[in-house]
Order: sequence, then C-alpha cells, then structure tokens
Amino acid sequence: MALTITTYDLSIDRKKIKRSQDIIPIERCYDNGIFRHAGGRYSMTYDLKDIDYLSAADEDRIKVFDSWSELLNTLDSSKSTMKITICNRKMNKKDKLRQTLLPTDVGDGYDHIRISYNRLRYDDIQGDQGFIQDKYVTFSTVRKNAEKAENYFRRMERDLNKKFMNFGSGIKSQDITRRGEVLHSFLNAGRESEYNFRWDPQKGILTNTRKFIDGISPDMIRPHATYFDINDGLVGRCMMLKTWGSSIKDDFFTRLGEIRTNMVASCDVIAVPNSEARKIIERKDDSVETSANLWSGKRNVREGAAERLPRQIAKDRKVVDAYSQA
Repeated sequence: MALTITTYDLSIDRKKIKRSQDIIPIERCYDNGIFRHAGGRYSMTYDLKDIDYLSAADEDRIKVFDSWSELLNTLDSSKSTMKITICNRKMNKKDKLRQTLLPTDVGDGYDHIRISYNRLRYDDIQGDQGFIQDKYVTFSTVRKNAEKAENYFRRMERDLNKKFMNFGSGIKSQDITRRGEVLHSFLNAGRESEYNFRWDPQKGILTNTRKFIDGISPDMIRPHATYFDINDGLVGRCMMLKTWGSSIKDDFFTRLGEIRTNMVASCDVIAVPNSEARKIIERKDDSVETSANLWSGKRNVREGAAERLPRQIAKDRKVVDAYSQA
C-alpha cells in the first residue's frame, strides 16, 4: 500500500484566526448535542462500542466485514457524511486519583482499610503511563432546521443500532455535556478536570453556544507553517494521508490507534450515488483489463504462449467482478 503523509500549512489561515474561539467551527449548539455549522449543515456524534475484531475467527471477521460493508452502503448520498474518529489521550492522573481513592474519614472503624487500599491504588496510578482510547462516529447532513436534523439523527441512530448489533457493537448519542467533554479533553490536554460547562435552560441558544465555545477553547493557539502552539508548552501538528494505495488492510486503523501519544485520527466516509459508483467500477475494470492484456502480450512475444495472470491482476479482476455483480 502506498501512503503519502503531508502536513497542512496552518499559516495559510493565520489571518482568519484572531481568537482561540475562532478555531471552533460551530454556529449554534443545542442541548441534545446537535451542532449547526456553516451552510446549514448539522452534525451529531455517537460513542462507538468497540468489538474484539483481531482475536475473532476468520468466519466472524468475514461476518463483521460484510455487515460493515452493508452498513456503509445504506448511507444517504444526498449531502450526508460519516466520520470515524479514534481519540488517544494520556490518562490524567489527578482525575484518576479523584475517581479511585476512597474517603478516609468515614468513622465506621474501617478507615484504616481504606487508607491501605488508597496507598496501593496511589502507587499503581502514579506508575501507570497508560493511554485512554475512545472511538466515535459523527454524522453530518444538510437540513432546513434543527428539528428536521434531529428527526434525521434519531432515525439514523435507530437504524444503525440494528445494523451494529449484527457484529456486536452499538452507538450512543452524545448530549451537549458529553460532546463538550470530548472536545475539551483534546484541546486542553492535562486540564480535563477544568471542564465545567452545563446547559442553562434559562438562557437562549446563542448565549449557551457562546459559553460552550468559551468553555472548550484553549487559552492560546498560535499557528505556524508546519505546527501549532497550544496552551502552556504544548505543540501539535496536523497531517493528512494524501495518497492511498488501491486497498488497505483491515487492521490499518487498529495499528494507527496504537501510537502512544495524544492523537485524533479520523476518516471521512462520503457516500456517492450509484451512477458515480458505476463509473468508478468501469474505470477500474478498464484499468485491470488493460494491465492483463499488456501482460499477456508481453508473455506471448517473449515465450510464445500466455500463462495465467499474476496474482495481483487476478485479484483485482475478481474484486471488480464482485462489485459489478453487487
């Protein structure tokens, strides 16, 4: 597989960024977790339940792969997209200690046991260099208003959960608090406990949106040509896989998620109409047949007889035939 990694030149948009809030592309947010973006586009993010794919048997893998393919083919090609996100973040030890350690002033005669337990857990957490990995699915669509977008996302969640159940997974929608927590944890790494946004029903949507953006934005961001400074001493870089091979292995994103650093890896899935898909298959078919004819011609000239096609050409022809018959 051929991959080319390029860096995005952040200095191109430097004049557009006057405040750290300007990097948040949200026009309005709603208490159910829906965001409205430019151009009348709405988005909704779902927590994705992970499955044990790598240790599964080959038959189970094929079942999962076929179910996933069927799910992708059901996506609406009319201005709707799906983004798959893997988020790696280093465990915040302060938050972990706060969640794990037990109170030692209960006064019921067992405080000494809690103290001993806390000592053990404290040593374990202080020596842990682990990372937390979360997986999300974000759907976006163009709709006339937020009500129509909400109906679309509800229907999408119901239908997709039925399909995700086929391979032991599922999705759960994020409300505004959960979605803000996810964004804040990445934009303010190491300061996760400072997130305190709560939707105020007494305030209007615009007021809550301003508070939300202020709550998740970093204190400072300074873009450079190949990297950006963010908050106190943190440095980030945005990279894009620009050139792809003809196919990728099914464990590609699993291996990508094993990188031990604060990272967000995302993949956009954009549905295309059937007419466009047929054109893509026809172009691929022409390319495969041209390669097969050229190879056979060379063999005829050199040896006087054509032998069976190389494995890759035969594999490509089989894939094209499968798509053509689908």
